[in-house]
Formats: sequence, structure tokens, C-alpha cells
Amino acid sequence: MGSVTQRYVVYDFSGMAFGEVRGAGTSFSSERLRGGFALRFRLACLPESGLTLLELPGTLRLFTHEVREESDVGWSRSENLRMRQEADGRCRALAVELRVVREDFPDYPPRGGLRSGAWERVCVSVPYWLLEERPGVELAVLYDGVALRWLVDGEEVNADYPVGVPRRQEGAWTVAVAEAFMRLEMSVEVSRLRREERSETWTGQVQFYTPRGFNTWIGDVVLYWHDGVFHVLYLLDRHHHGSRWGGGAHIFCQLVSRDLVHWTDCGPLFELDRPWQSVGTGTMAFHGGRYLFVHGWHTSRTIPAERTSTPLMRERAAAHGGRMTALDESQLEGRYPSGAAYAVSEDGIHFTPAHKVIHTAENPSVYVNGRGGLSMYCGGSTWEADGIDGPWTCVSDHFPPCGREEPMLNTDECPSFFDWHGDSYLIMGGSGFWHRPAGTSEFLNAAAAGRDIYDGLNVPMAAPFGEGRMLLGGWIQGIGWGSCLVLRELLHYPDGHLGLRWVPELEPERLSRLAGCPADAAVSPSSPVSLPAPEPREDALYEMTLTAPVSGRLGVRLHDHRHPELDCEFQLDFGRQRMQVATVGAQAGLCRPLLTLRESLRVRPSERLGMSIQTVDGYHAESRDFALEQVDVLEGTPRLRLRLHADAKMRSTVLDVEVAGQRTLVSHRVGMTVTGVELVADVPLAVAEMTAWRVC
Repeated sequence: MGSVTQRYVVYDFSGMAFGEVRGAGTSFSSERLRGGFALRFRLACLPESGLTLLELPGTLRLFTHEVREESDVGWSRSENLRMRQEADGRCRALAVELRVVREDFPDYPPRGGLRSGAWERVCVSVPYWLLEERPGVELAVLYDGVALRWLVDGEEVNADYPVGVPRRQEGAWTVAVAEAFMRLEMSVEVSRLRREERSETWTGQVQFYTPRGFNTWIGDVVLYWHDGVFHVLYLLDRHHHGSRWGGGAHIFCQLVSRDLVHWTDCGPLFELDRPWQSVGTGTMAFHGGRYLFVHGWHTSRTIPAERTSTPLMRERAAAHGGRMTALDESQLEGRYPSGAAYAVSEDGIHFTPAHKVIHTAENPSVYVNGRGGLSMYCGGSTWEADGIDGPWTCVSDHFPPCGREEPMLNTDECPSFFDWHGDSYLIMGGSGFWHRPAGTSEFLNAAAAGRDIYDGLNVPMAAPFGEGRMLLGGWIQGIGWGSCLVLRELLHYPDGHLGLRWVPELEPERLSRLAGCPADAAVSPSSPVSLPAPEPREDALYEMTLTAPVSGRLGVRLHDHRHPELDCEFQLDFGRQRMQVATVGAQAGLCRPLLTLRESLRVRPSERLGMSIQTVDGYHAESRDFALEQVDVLEGTPRLRLRLHADAKMRSTVLDVEVAGQRTLVSHRVGMTVTGVELVADVPLAVAEMTAWRVC
């Protein structure tokens, strides 16, 4: 039985001196809040929505609000407050609003805060349904100069990351609803705050994993294996890239396992400790006797580019033949670190930032190369160095290929390089994939030939596991930037092409049969076959063996009888060797064939790149409606397996498919609850050895 142990932090206020918050004419200067503060209290009741409970006018406000589906917009939508409801069906929340001002660069609003005044206000909420589950808890608002956090009994449950400092304001606290508080006190001694690490273990698997909490998601994923330990590094996301007004304010956390069955979420590799910081995707390596985590700083999202280290690094490189050498932060002449940086570790778990900048790349991918040195893929170029501090020398200014000249319009983001059975491969973001066959020197554009490894995962990255195995990991679109973790196992064929299957260690373990599933069936245009549907919020697994016709199509149609507009269909096209998933809509019979991304870009070139590619039909990186080609595993009697994962946190169903143990597809059906499953076909087709399981 699989398990996940989650480590988390509880904040301890016992070393801080608190004073009672008084209103009614007691003067208070918000200047005292600039170094950080903790406001803690217990509620005597859950106040009605639409009330201001506490206010320091112009600076800080504690208030209540109700979240309705039609009005759930902006910052409240990104907080996922409607994941659940209160006992009476409502969704109310307690929120804190902090108003800030930028004194360093007053004319440079952070990314996403370009609308006048938007960035001056940051709000963070805690839902009432969480407080109903834990009556009598101690609540706290903690601001440490970097993050504004909600704590429940010391554990962080929500956070955002302002840019700037609290506005200066002289005035008095207004305690508008005094009867709501059993105790209300404040401290500005945040330097005395202590942190205690705790852990909790639950039974289950890491497939479709999201971090602990209601507003916590997995973004870009980095895989690494060394010394018997498999590492899954992930960008911890809140607000679907909406933290710090769209700047992300991301950090990397990591899951580790030796067997892919028992996992530990070790938490952050390191914390953000300055308000300009946001970590960009990178890679992990073992070099020079220590672990390296190489990443980017997305500093220009909050700091003017000319005030970052990037211009200085370029000046130094120009003076040294184009080579880039590490600069300690003390050498940056007062500039803000930006671009590639790294942290070091002795055990691969506990990392310490080196406080150096080694390159201008904000999404560097660094690997140990065959010569014992390091190779970096970034920004459409390849660099090499003997050690992490450089000097880094550009060995190719045109590889990896990216941009508008490339047929798949891939960006230069998140390169994932790996060697396997003598072949070399490079994945680029959401649409680029190159293959260099063994014994050759040229990388071939496999994606442009319809031979890629994309199956609905976003920005997938690959790494070995053990001897001879290769895993792939990513996340799925649908609810915004960031969602859950999905892992795959890659398969290598003699011609160098790759397949995908479910990871055996992550397949459902505890199953019970769903009643009413026929063992064998004949599906035809006039005779669809109904299969038992899972109960709401239950996962299900369907397995069947197909007698593949020479041509024709089979569809597995999923119904949501409460919301039929969400009905969808997974489809196999035996004659054309394709598979797809599509929204049914008003279509009669099987859904029409969709174009793949490659075909769509030939019909109508996109004006946008990467994740924003515009297509005639769906785009696989959107994880919704899309088609995959060259599914050349459909002859004979292929085994079809479909898993329906009902996810309460994402309020959606994940459709996960494996065909013949060699190709996969994953689609995120947001808002859908599957209440009906049926097989449909446009030719007579025999289905045998059919089972339907409830995943316990």
C-alpha cells in the first residue's frame, strides 16, 4: 500500500511579546508594521459576511465576504475558496487586506499590477468551512516583510507576497465588531518567531498529488534520480500564478522516494526571504561531490530590468570573450540578482542558496555531460563549463531551436535533455521534441514529424529511475496555472521512438467491482453499451480488450447528467491510428475528428508561441480537447484502460487513458462529475474481458 508523508511547518509565537489591540482613540502608527507583525485572535462566532471587523484605516483591514459562483472573480477566485461549502451551503470567508507602497521603484508596478493602484492592495482569505471543521482554533495574520500569511493553529493555510511596505498612516484601530473576538492581540517582534517541523502520513499514491492545503498546486515539475533516490521537484503555486500580482512568487518543493510507492514531501528546498524573489524552473544534478539545484530568478517581474544583475553579467561577458562567470551577490554593485543561480546540498534534501548568479538565463536546465563537465540549455543556446561557477562558454547559439521559425512554435522554456539506449532526446516546453538517433550527430525534429511524447501533460520533464527505466512528469491545465502531479513511464523502441505507459507502482491498488458491467459486448452504431458509473467523488477504473477492426472508431462517452454541456468522449480511430478526447456538445453520433497541433499549425499558423499557441482545434498542452497521431499500437487485440479520477479540490474529473500498455492520454474535465459511461462505435466492434472497478 502506497503512502505519502507530508512535512509542514507550524509557527510558534511563544517567544514574542503581544499586546492587546485597542480601538476607540488609541493612537497607533503603521510605521511599526513595516518590520513585520503578527495579529492573533480567537473568534467567539463566525460573523456574517460583508462586515469590517478590524481596521487600521489606510493600511490594514480584517473583513468578511461571501463567495458566490457568479461573483467569484479576481483574487477570491484564485484562492479556491469554493472547494467546499459550509453546512448551510454558503461559502463565506475571513479576509485580510494590506495596503502597501513602493518606495524603491514607485513608478514600476509589478507584473500583473499594471492597472492603476491594483498592486497597492493584497488580500488573502481563509474559508469558513475550514474553521467549522476546527472550532476554537487560534487564527493569526503574519507579515514578515516578504509574505502575508493566514495561520490556523500556527499552520499556514494561505499566503500572498506583496511588493513594497505597509503604507504610513497615523491613526487608531477600529474594532468594529468587538463581540466577534474572544482575544485580539498584536506583536511586532517577528524576529523572535520560531518554526517547528511536523509531519503527517496518509495512505495513497502520489499520482494526481497536490500539496497540503486548499490553495496549493503543483506547477512545473523537475525529475532527478541519484544514489537510489528519485526526486520530484515542483514549483509550489498559490493563486494559479496570481501571487504577487501575477509575478508568481514561486518556490520549489520536493517529493522523494526509493520505490515510487512510499513518498515524502520534504517541503521547500529553500524559502523566499526577499520580496523580489520568484524562482524559475531549473534542474537538479550531482557534480563535484555535492547536489546542485540550478534555477532561475524571475526578478524583472518586480524590479526594472536595468536594475538587475543581467546588464552587468552581459557587460562582463562581453569583456571576456562572451564567457559568463559566477558573480557573488556582493559583487553586483547594488543590483538585484536575476537569471541563473543555484543552491547546494550534501544529502539532496536540505539545500543552501549559494547567493551567486552564474548566467542571465531565467529558466536554465543544467546537466552533467559525457565529458564530466556541465551543459546548460537555455534561451535557444547551449553552454558548457567545467564547474557550476563557470566560466560558461556558448557552444551553440542556435540549439535548442525555438521561436517563430520552428514548425511547432515552441518557446525556449524548460528544456529537458536525456540520453537513453544510445539515443539523445530534448523536450522543449509544451510542443518541442527532438531526437538524435544513436551514432548520429544531428537532432531531428520529432514533433514536426508527429512523433512526440506529449499526451496532455504540460511542460513535461524526464529522468531515469533505477537501471534502464525512464520516467516523465508534469502537470495538467484546466483550472489555471498549476494543478496536480501526473507521472508516466517512457518506453524505448529499437528505432528510437518512444512510447508511454502508466507507472506500474502508481496504478490503483485497492479495487472493488462495480456491479452491472458485462464481461463481453458487441458495440455497433445502433447498439451502444452502457457501463456502470462511479458514485460522485469516487474514482473508477475500466479495463477491456478490443478486437481491432481495419477501420472505424470506438468512443467511450462520459456523461454528466446535471451538466450535459460537459459531456466528453475519448475516441480511438483504428484506420487512421489516432486517439482524441473532445467535448460532445450538440454532435450526433461519434465526435468529429480533431486536428493534432501539428496539423492545425499547417492549416492556420498561430500568432502566439508556447502555451498560448492558437489552434483550429484543441492543443494538447491545454489538457482538454485534443488529438494524438501515429498511435500505431491499435492492431490485433489491444487492451484499453481508462481511469476516472474525481478530484474534490480541483472540482473536476481527470480522464487518464492507457492504450495497449504503450500510449497514454490525460484530459482535465473541469467541473465534471461523471454519472454515465457508455461505449459507442461507427462499425461493429467486439469488446471482451471487460471489468469496471471502484478505486477504494
